[in-house]
Amino acid sequence: MAKSVWDTITCPPQELRGDEQVAFARRVDLLIHDFPEAFPTSYYRTPEHNATVGGQSDSLHTQGLAVDLDLFGADLDRLSAVGRRAVELGLSVIVYWGSGKSYLHTQARPLRAGSRFVVSST
Repeated sequence: MAKSVWDTITCPPQELRGDEQVAFARRVDLLIHDFPEAFPTSYYRTPEHNATVGGQSDSLHTQGLAVDLDLFGADLDRLSAVGRRAVELGLSVIVYWGSGKSYLHTQARPLRAGSRFVVSST
């Protein structure tokens, strides 16, 4: 089993591993420890890769401060439980659920709307 989210998927380059990124990774590690079915699918993205996948130009993925976690078919109750725990850990979350989607976007900073927890049904 991986010791850290940095061991499982593309992690930020060394020059982006500041205190905020380290604290964020530790919170994500705690979340994955509590919900081992949450699989990290996207962490650090170069600006070029981020544009290719349709990410926002100011995405926190490009700063090593966002991770997408797939729960592979989990129901909304389970996704919400993971989201609530993420908020308890100081993360912000958007839950994507419906039409075959069941994943969370987690990030270190508040969401644009100032909220910490949003459910987006598709």
